[in-house]
Amino acid sequence: MLNLRDFEKKIIEGLCKKEKPEIILRVAS
Repeated sequence: MLNLRDFEKKIIEGLCKKEKPEIILRVAS
């Protein structure tokens, strides 16, 4: 499993880039 920090970084990067945030939210949930 990915480290929580790396996972959070990917989420932040995704939100900043606004690249399919829905998919990121699905992965987070």
